[in-house]
Amino acid sequence: MITSLYIGTETLDLFEDENIEINLSVTDIDNIESNTTEYTKDFTVPASLKNNKLFKHYYNADIDNAFDARIKVEGGILLNGFVYKLGKFRLSKVSVKKGLPSSYTIQFWGNLLSLKDSLGKDELSDLDLTEFDHNYTSAIVKTGLESSLFNTNIIYNLFAKKQYYYSTDPNDTAITDEIANIAYGNGTGDNGVLWNELRPSIRIIEIIKAIEVKYGFNLSRDFFGRPEFNNLFMWLNPNAEGLVGGDTQIIDWDSGDTNQINTTTNIGSFDVSNTAASNNDIHWDLYLYITPNSLYNNTPYTVKFYVDGEVANEITLTGYQAIPRYELYVRDAPDNPYTYNCYWEISSGQEFKYSSRIRQEWRKSNDSLGTFNTYASENTIDSKFIVSEEIPKMKIVDFLKGLFKMFKLVVIPTDYNSLYINTLVDYYAEGSLYDITKYVDFDEYDVNRGKLLNEINFLFQEPTTILNTQFEINNGKAYGDEENEIKDDNGKPLDGDKLDYTLPFEQIVYERLKDINTNSTTDIQYGAIIDEDLKPANPKPHIFYSVNSSMFNTNIGFINDLGIKENIFGSLNIPAHTYPLSLPSFSTVFSEEFNEWNGGKITNTLYKNYHKDYIDSIFNVKRRDYKFKAKLPYRIINNLELNDIFKIKQNYYRIASYNLNLLTGESELNLITSFDDQIGSFTPSRTNIYVDYKAQTESIYVTNLGNFTFNKVDKGYDVDWVSVTSNLNNVYFTFALNETDLSRDMFVDLLDETATKTIRVYLNQAGQDIVSYRFYQDKNSQYIPLL
Repeated sequence: MITSLYIGTETLDLFEDENIEINLSVTDIDNIESNTTEYTKDFTVPASLKNNKLFKHYYNADIDNAFDARIKVEGGILLNGFVYKLGKFRLSKVSVKKGLPSSYTIQFWGNLLSLKDSLGKDELSDLDLTEFDHNYTSAIVKTGLESSLFNTNIIYNLFAKKQYYYSTDPNDTAITDEIANIAYGNGTGDNGVLWNELRPSIRIIEIIKAIEVKYGFNLSRDFFGRPEFNNLFMWLNPNAEGLVGGDTQIIDWDSGDTNQINTTTNIGSFDVSNTAASNNDIHWDLYLYITPNSLYNNTPYTVKFYVDGEVANEITLTGYQAIPRYELYVRDAPDNPYTYNCYWEISSGQEFKYSSRIRQEWRKSNDSLGTFNTYASENTIDSKFIVSEEIPKMKIVDFLKGLFKMFKLVVIPTDYNSLYINTLVDYYAEGSLYDITKYVDFDEYDVNRGKLLNEINFLFQEPTTILNTQFEINNGKAYGDEENEIKDDNGKPLDGDKLDYTLPFEQIVYERLKDINTNSTTDIQYGAIIDEDLKPANPKPHIFYSVNSSMFNTNIGFINDLGIKENIFGSLNIPAHTYPLSLPSFSTVFSEEFNEWNGGKITNTLYKNYHKDYIDSIFNVKRRDYKFKAKLPYRIINNLELNDIFKIKQNYYRIASYNLNLLTGESELNLITSFDDQIGSFTPSRTNIYVDYKAQTESIYVTNLGNFTFNKVDKGYDVDWVSVTSNLNNVYFTFALNETDLSRDMFVDLLDETATKTIRVYLNQAGQDIVSYRFYQDKNSQYIPLL
């Protein structure tokens, strides 16, 4: 194998006996903080005439326009005359012997994207999400609660920093800062959901898109294009405070005396001075009056008084207020005489309308030299929800790491601005098979047991909300956590280490409310964001599925921004740990937990769907780690991927890592026993899809999809109610609205390009009466279906 290295357009001279080893490791592909590209160990090249010229005699610091060793320079590696890797070289040192250069030490990195380098320490709040900023009014919140905003990318759910309960007793109209009956009842009373208690959530794929735009790279849709990911939301909650929205503005003065206050800039200029005679002490006394619009008498607002750009006074108030006098004296000024520049700022956590007056008394000692009044007609603080200001505080790199760990995703750079992202299971299923038996040196090789773990704990952040805190006390672990103890066939723990696999997200236990007046279960599920002392909590970022669910005989009272009680009775966004809500295929929990919605057990967990196969193979009793030496041909080296499988004699192996000597062609292969029963197969992620009556899209992932055809099989309900499309390896099934009371089903057969393999997918859509099932709760807190 003939190897050439070049920097820019110049080929490097190489030592004949110098090893140039390139390293690749599968352990790096799901860790964006480690190397996400090919790299070489340090190696040397001779200080030949050509190399001295290329590196501009770097050993001589007196030469102008020297080679810049502070940066990496473009280059590449050729094998047998063909490009093998493009990337960058960096010069690290020059060895000088007897006053003359003898060699240059350099290192190579593949020219691929590194997320860690690109994202740095930037936070989610640095992303441009302004397209989802919106006026924070009760009408908009209600729309977001009943349906959605911004084409379903912003929704509101019942996440409340107080305790809700539901009682249809018309005499129960309780509502305080800590608790509220949210039933509409007969419409009397002022109880219900206060509109400004609610915060929105953003669809997570929109955060991914904002990352792509900001940093100019592409994250593949192999996984990010699936409905089980696209239906995930993040709650926009940065702190424990309950206030949402609002804004800040300088009071806009527009009439009255303008001797001191400029009604264009809204800045007041006040001259002060003093002489030796005490009766020449010229100063100002300022009195501010705020009069809220009558509809906003209970709205809190904060007044800040700025003197020369610094906050001199700050006070939070409600209703009409005369702000205590503020005095401007020369004794507090840097010069005599002096001119103070002042302005007043009003802020509120919600919409606020007010008018104002500033009375200015010009005084010499105790004598008045004049009184001036300047007025501001009604000012309006529009309440805006600014997503970047309300998104949880988190580094972007930590957010992505959390998603990659949550779903066991592999992250593989494919070029300088693109990353392939997929589940490890599906990535492995797409590999190719190479029989390398005749290239392996069997004279000497190692067989190791590999690193073993006897306990792997899949954990969310420690719970801060009351129900999950209590769940942890009762069960010894928090809701959603999976504590996985690895045992042998005799039930004894393996001899190994413990690993805590912790996500940066926090789980919240939801509550499906019962009508305490009738003891029937409602169609309302909410999250109480309160701690054990019933005070507002501040959970770590929370990721969940949102389901727009129909409400049957369940009405919610909704208190709008005019204090009027409205009736919500059609549909409601339900936070859920499962997708879909009933008969779920996916969830956001690692362990098999009870489903708050129906009391059933969540079996399709994160662990089962994305982690179990990998864990089972790693700790299989027949698993071995092998270290072979081989001399692979160029056709394999040039096409080899880390998800490929090697066949050696009659056994199959996964690649853990390999080290390739580019000059000799020799490889050190670190391999793991493979237990895959299918290699390069035409295989679906699932073959049964159940949905409710609404229009929606579901998908399956098919490994090695390539070119395929499909055929719909009518089961007596026609087939036009589902359309079939594909993108990459995802096959999408788009369901039309089922306007009938009857469920309907069909088969869809997918045929690969050679027509040698067929996948049959069963599709079932419920009728509109099916979703009206009710549940009652038995003495063991299990939800039992009741028609």
